[in-house]
Amino acid sequence: MRLVYCPSCREVTLRSRFERDVCERCGSRARPIRVAYPWQYFAGVASVLAGAVFLILPQVAGGFPWAPVVATLPQRLVWLVLFVGVGLYFSSWGLRVMKGAALARGAELYPEADP
Repeated sequence: MRLVYCPSCREVTLRSRFERDVCERCGSRARPIRVAYPWQYFAGVASVLAGAVFLILPQVAGGFPWAPVVATLPQRLVWLVLFVGVGLYFSSWGLRVMKGAALARGAELYPEADP
């Protein structure tokens, strides 16, 4: 995953590693912009990993105090949806923060579109 900035229309787009650096909006050449991952991204990853540990540990070993709340399949599914939902919320928030930072940095580095 990488972010690209189009100086022509000031658009930031998320691209995979193998996609060309072309703006989705105007079709002109876009420039890759590197920004740091925000804390929201790591919170999303931590939420999904914590959910996996929360759900798997009582199945593998006994004696955990939360084992009764993940004893049945419907309970496990509710917890899974909760943890994945929180993870997706934080990850999408982090992506919005990254896009904002890439937009600011792209405008600073490539001011070709300034009026």
